[in-house]
Parts: sequence; structure tokens; C-alpha cells
Amino acid sequence: MKDLYSPETILSSANELLRKYCTFSEKIELSIDTQLKDEEYSVDQNGENIKISGGTAQAVVFGAGRLIREPHFRGKSAPDKPFRGIYFATHFGNWYDNAAEEEIDLYLENLVIWGCNTIKVWFDRHQFRNIMETAAQKKLKNLKYILRKCARLGMKNFLTSLANEAYAGSPADLRADWVGLKNGYKTATIAGHYHVELCPSKPGSVDLLIHWHEELLDAFSDVPIHYFEIFCYDQGGCTCPECAPYGANGYWKLIPAISELIRKKVPECKIVLSTWRFDCFTDGEWEYLRRNTEKLHQYADMLSVDNYDLKNLKTVQDNIPAMGFTDISMGGELPWGGFGVNPAPTFLDTFRKEERLCGNSAYSEGIYEDMNKIILLGIEWDTNCSAFEMLRKYAAFYFGEQSQEFVAEAAELMEQNMDHSAIINQGEEKHCAYFTDKTDPEKPWTLTYEYPKICKDKAEKCLHLVNKAELYMNDEQKKSWRWRLFRLRAEIDMCLAEGNDPESFMQELNRIYLCEENTLPCLLPPAGSTWNMIISQRRPSLV
Repeated sequence: MKDLYSPETILSSANELLRKYCTFSEKIELSIDTQLKDEEYSVDQNGENIKISGGTAQAVVFGAGRLIREPHFRGKSAPDKPFRGIYFATHFGNWYDNAAEEEIDLYLENLVIWGCNTIKVWFDRHQFRNIMETAAQKKLKNLKYILRKCARLGMKNFLTSLANEAYAGSPADLRADWVGLKNGYKTATIAGHYHVELCPSKPGSVDLLIHWHEELLDAFSDVPIHYFEIFCYDQGGCTCPECAPYGANGYWKLIPAISELIRKKVPECKIVLSTWRFDCFTDGEWEYLRRNTEKLHQYADMLSVDNYDLKNLKTVQDNIPAMGFTDISMGGELPWGGFGVNPAPTFLDTFRKEERLCGNSAYSEGIYEDMNKIILLGIEWDTNCSAFEMLRKYAAFYFGEQSQEFVAEAAELMEQNMDHSAIINQGEEKHCAYFTDKTDPEKPWTLTYEYPKICKDKAEKCLHLVNKAELYMNDEQKKSWRWRLFRLRAEIDMCLAEGNDPESFMQELNRIYLCEENTLPCLLPPAGSTWNMIISQRRPSLV
């Protein structure tokens, strides 16, 4: 495992990246220079040769990435934000689940050349009856493949789990309550609950949950784990009187034991405490952190905070770093990615000067928000670089210098026109992608689209810009999945604005996303043929 993350292995990966992606003839020398900061790199011209130096081997990889993206760059660069991560959500049958290993390799390489230094994954227990199940072992193998590739590229590995997460075969008498409107809970249920999670207030639950966490850590013992995040909600939690409010009560019946286990099994691992959905279902959870900062420091090294909770962070943060848990996937489209790319430069630019965060572990459900990933990574590396400037850098690298202005302008229009949903109509009943399983397969239904913000003039202009950009692109660029997703979004918007059927475009999206029978409806582009299948199967939408 040490060799997997050794400087020699990482420098070898830097060389491999340069051989794969660079076309110029100069000899390139790679070296570690301890006079530079950890992630700082320097690219110098030495006669006919180029020298890339870095404070660490990983910094050399970043320098190689800069040279790949900008062949004429010479100088030094160091990141403003130390944490630049992406969370691969690998549990809904999306691209990350179904892509071949070679495709995963290419995608991780494309992230690291833009300065990504951390990848987070989650082994979702509720899908399996136990860790030895064949499907569970296959999932572990896939996740470890991702993390091993990350390690070879010098990126840090990040594992996450829910505190009271359980398997499908969990003991029924130990299960948590999810029903709300009681014990201080202000919502009817706690969202995302799979009804197999355990109640930490029931005798025997804590021991079983710790056993499962130990199983998880043992399963990943052959790959380096640098961060471990303990989630509270979505899908976790418990609304029983002994646990409520869970984030200030039941959750903390587990945190000390899980923290102790992690520090025992993986001493060098940093523990991250998630505040996702604190005070969303009940009250008093952020207040608990405010009153117990010493306890927070005792069991955690970092906080993970959603962008909507930054107002709460200021009152809690006391010499403990906080990373963002920014959603770059689900906003504005349902199904997620179901209408193509979802550029969000205006939204992402708000994080550029956010001093309360040391970076981000952005939530990603696939490749359709690739542009958002690169924008976020870029503005975290250089906070003086706007999201719109990063958008142009992205377009120039993948689609060509002459196309960048057209692409950037089209992307901004797409963000302004972003508010898409697919709706199943069945009599007086209407269901979105979250509730396709509530339709009656025996009754006729129609598929319609809701897009209240779409303006036909903007859609026409956007497609015109896309066509102009394509005039300056070569065949390889035009055939790439990045461009197809971008063009498809423009084509679909135009179809919807004119009242036409985007079925063929939706089918192409399904092919690009590698959608299969295991893909949940919330991630299936709404082609009528595809949704006919999921309705006839009454396939669960999220659970």
C-alpha cells in the first residue's frame, strides 16, 4: 500500500500523463523541490528542455496538468484552497457505477490535471444484505479500483459512511424510526430513509453498527484512506424519543465510538463530521454544536457543510477547518442530468471568496456536470480567477481556442434557462422522477415537460452559438461526449421551446450516461421508451 502512494509511483504517473496528453517535442524533466510549498509547482524552460518541479510528487502532477492544459505556461503556481475534492455518488446506477475501468482512469486523469486532490466514495450498505454478498464484493472492488487510481495520481482518498447505516437484512427489532411530526420533528418523515437503519438507543445497536464500521475499514485496509466522513442524515437518523433531535442526541451516541474505531484502525486518517440537513427536519442540532465545540474538536478534525448552512458555520467554527458539500448535480433538473449539461458559473462564483471554507467535496451524480467540476476546481486553486474565466478555460481546452467565447456565452444562457422537470400524467395524478413507482402500469399515461424559465429567444440564441462554436471544432472534439452533452442540451431546450418531442436526444443521453436496468429513475433521461420500462416494472425511484 505504501508503494501505491509513493513519490516514485506518483512521478511515474506524471510522466505517463505527459506522454499521453502532450504533443510537443521538448524533453521534460520532473523533480521534487522541497523549497516549494506542498502543492506548489514550477514550470521552467531550460534551453530546449522543460523542468517541472513541485514541493511534493503530487504537486509535480499538478504542474504536468498545467503544461498539458497550457503548453506555453512558465512560472509558479500554488493553490489558494487546500481541499479540492469531488464526491463520486456511486450507488444509483449512474456513469460511475457502469463505466469501464479504462473510462474511469481517463476521467480521474482529467480531474487531476485541473488540480483535483481528493476523491470521495461511499459503500452504500442498504443495497446489500451483508458485506460478503456477491454484489457487495463487486461494489467494493469497483470503489477500491477508483481509490487505487487516485493514489497513483497522488490524490487523497476519502471514504464516507452514515453513523447508523445498516444492511437490507438488518434486525427488524433494532431499526430506527423515520416518521416525523413528533418528538420535535417538523416534517412528516426524514428524507432519504431506507427503513433499515438502526436506532442507536436500542440495546445492541451500537455494538452492531461499530462491527459494520470495522468491517468497512477492514475491507478498505489495502488502499490508503486519508479522510473518513461520518454522515448524520439522508438516509440516516432516528425520530424516536430517545434519539430526538437526532443530530444533537442519537447521532452523538455513535460519534465517539466510530471516531475511536477510525483512529485505532487508520491513525493517520482525518475524521470529518457532516452537518448535512442539520435543522432541516427538527431544531437544535446546530445549537448543539455551538454549545459543544470542545466535544466537536475531541472527535473530529474537520466539518463538512452544505452551502445553505454557511450562516451557521460562523458561529460554530473555532479553529476547525470546514469543507463545502456543494451540490453541482441536482439543481435545476429532474431527472438529474436528464436534459444534458447543467452549467452553473453564476452559482459557483459565489464560492470563490468564501473564506469560511478550506475547499469543497462537491456532490456529483455523473459526467453531465463535468463543466461545473472544472469551474469549481479552478476557482479553488485561484480565487482571483472567476467562474466565467474558468468556463472559458474549460471550453478552450476541450473545444478549441476559437470556440471558447461561443461556448461560454451559450453556457451562461443555459444556466439562465435551467429549470427542467419531466412529469408523468395519469388522470389527475402527476408524478416526477422521484415518484415514478407510484404510477399504475395498467393505466395509460403521458410524459410532459415542465420548464417555466425557458425562453424561446434564449433557446434559439443558445443553439445558434453552439452551431457557431462547432464551425471551429475538429471531428474529434465534435464527437466527444463532452460536446455531445453540451449540444444535446441546446437541442433539447429548442425542442421544448417549440413544443417538439426530444425523444431521440433523450435516448442518446441514456447511451452516453451508460444507463442500465440498475439506474434509478431520478437519473434516467426522460425518453418515453425508457420510462415505459420503469413504470411497467414499478421500479422504486429512490429506495
